[in-house]
Amino acid sequence: MNGRTERLDLYSPPGTDARRDLVLHHPDSALTASAGIRITVTLAAHALVLGTLLLLTGLWLTGRPPPPLKPLPRRWVGLLMAIPTVVVAGIWLMAVYPGMLSPDSTSQWRDALSGHMDDAHPLFHTASIRFIQKLWASPAAVALAQIAGLGVLVGWGCAALARAGVSRGIIALTAMVFALAPVNGTMAVTLWKDVPFSLCILALCIWVFRSATDNTMRWDVPFWVSMVVLGALAMLFRHNGLPAVVGTFLALGLLRRERYKAVALALVATFVVASGTRWVLSQTYTIKPFAKGMTLVGFLGAHVAAGTPMEPGERALLEELHPLDDKWNYRCFSNVFTIWDGRFDMDALTRHNKALLPLLVRLTQRDAAPVLSHVLCSSSVLWKLSQGSDHLNGPPIWRGPGEELGTIEPGARHLRSDSLLPVLREPLLRWTVRTLQPDLAWLLWRPALPLYLLLLACAVACIRHRTWRLAAVALPVVLHTAALAALIPSPDVRYQYPVFLVALMFVPAWLAGMRLNTAPSAEAPRRAPSVSQDASTLRSAG
Repeated sequence: MNGRTERLDLYSPPGTDARRDLVLHHPDSALTASAGIRITVTLAAHALVLGTLLLLTGLWLTGRPPPPLKPLPRRWVGLLMAIPTVVVAGIWLMAVYPGMLSPDSTSQWRDALSGHMDDAHPLFHTASIRFIQKLWASPAAVALAQIAGLGVLVGWGCAALARAGVSRGIIALTAMVFALAPVNGTMAVTLWKDVPFSLCILALCIWVFRSATDNTMRWDVPFWVSMVVLGALAMLFRHNGLPAVVGTFLALGLLRRERYKAVALALVATFVVASGTRWVLSQTYTIKPFAKGMTLVGFLGAHVAAGTPMEPGERALLEELHPLDDKWNYRCFSNVFTIWDGRFDMDALTRHNKALLPLLVRLTQRDAAPVLSHVLCSSSVLWKLSQGSDHLNGPPIWRGPGEELGTIEPGARHLRSDSLLPVLREPLLRWTVRTLQPDLAWLLWRPALPLYLLLLACAVACIRHRTWRLAAVALPVVLHTAALAALIPSPDVRYQYPVFLVALMFVPAWLAGMRLNTAPSAEAPRRAPSVSQDASTLRSAG
């Protein structure tokens, strides 16, 4: 620290003053103007190299014809392709039985057991856990439900790819990638609301894919019911589910503009079902209200740390939320350090929640730089490939004093890990911890790579098939990412799990090529442009 080494006892006896305030000075070289230039040049070079590689790859792929079609029997493709994912996820569950639980997981598990719920976790997800507890009071029951859901969607998605003319080799590759991706193995056995939410988004995107590639698919009653139910579930499982749901129905409206009234009506029905379900649950269970304004804490902390000029009343309000002497313990990448450092007053946040947004607007009008810097830093996990000194919150794995690895929050009562495959537990966990290191995390865990690959593959497929329709498949996750970039509270991989799932499902098929359904639509008018016209143009050009 500041050029010297010092030993600090972090385990002081109770009753002693265990707090130390330290000021760490940046090296002089970091404060020079040349340092900013070097950082700017580095980021520019990073973007230039990445863009060039993606451009060359895209040009090469768009010039390749689709591979010869070797269709799989549709009756069996769904079942066969789901098996690897279910088997690998099942091995994960047995190895870390009864599952992986973070502090959020254990808190929500206790809420479900007691029936006294905190709206910080979506009420519907907690109620779903409570229902599963009636069948089997173990987190493993939730994990089994998630594994089953993931397996069903992998099988259904692969069947949709087969229907769109994707070769059997690419479909088998898609199934294996789903099974071997560490993000799927760990997320499937973790009790997080992000898992069922992401499964709903994947299901919606598969429906959009089918609508974009199969003109013979009818939008009948079962289709609309599934869209409304899936959309409502996505909004119920996460508070920020709205952008992805709106993106889904917007995509459907663009694909079949003549059905815009039906799409709008289905979207309204989705809102009604979600709102009605929330109301029924709120009348059934005791709910602790969620403290509003928490999403603004990071932005306000940026102004506090930057020393933005404040009036006495504004300073007093922020002091009431959290003492200003340590600049709110602000960290640009996460609001956890401010809210959970033991000095933040949640009751004050509730009292002043209506005044926070106007206060943020006034401070930003005086100086917008802190807010822009905060957004650039907090959202870096979404768009920046390399990790460097960035933080990345992956699956819940703890390292104990004896270097042993745990998968349940330390100190959690009535929950303990009892592996059914102890011979695999340590190797799996240690390999997972190894992949979270910066040299591998960019490839397996950082959400930027699947997002970039999804956009690249989508562009390649649209150019190759001479149609924009496939771009509609990516619209839900693009809107989800855009909304998340503005308000992401911490660099958690789980927030972008929908992008991982959608990318794993469609990137291999889009890059390798497929042969779209050329049958005319039974619903679309003759004058409407169709995928069959685009496909015939491609054949004549070939």
